[in-house]
Amino acid sequence: ASAAPPAEAGPLGLGGATPTLTLAQSFTVTQPPDAVWRMLTDVGAVVPCIPGASITGMAGDRIAGRMTVKLGPVTAAFDGDARVTRDEAARRGTIAGTGRDRLTRSRVDAEATYTVVAAAEGTRVDILVRALLSGPFAQMGRSGLVEDLAGRLTRMFAGNLARLMAQDPASRAAPPPAGEALSAGALLRAVLRARLVSMLDRVRGALRR
Repeated sequence: ASAAPPAEAGPLGLGGATPTLTLAQSFTVTQPPDAVWRMLTDVGAVVPCIPGASITGMAGDRIAGRMTVKLGPVTAAFDGDARVTRDEAARRGTIAGTGRDRLTRSRVDAEATYTVVAAAEGTRVDILVRALLSGPFAQMGRSGLVEDLAGRLTRMFAGNLARLMAQDPASRAAPPPAGEALSAGALLRAVLRARLVSMLDRVRGALRR
């Protein structure tokens, strides 16, 4: 059985503080909304779909976890505690959490809301994240690239979730292994390449006119 998560001092999430970062993302899954909602309530199965994330303990609506991010030679491990609340009728969930990395002395306080809605392709999941970052990693939140990074991370999660849901339920009985550290550097390089290609395409289009 999972150990009980450590009690976080003070409120989880923003606790009324003003976020320094707000992100809205959406993705679609070719599965019925009820099936997607049920899967998202299975925290133990879904968290490993997030690159770099793993669960270290669960007790009721509380989750203890770790998010490992690699940026160049520095690997930050954010250990944190979160509380999950759900509105079954609206198919809406809220995660309020706080995480700290002792090495870089960075901290993140965040609240994320996800809503499952019917779509032509099957199901759309809308996500709104509001976060307050402090310490060295706060610089990432101030970068204009952070929305592109979040978009790529969301697509990676959506792909992992779709593959998980495509599996036979019996094969999901064993908990999935913890994922590798999220390589922020690799994601950043991919984003910069995509931006460069987009810029060159616009230049070529302008020259043809």
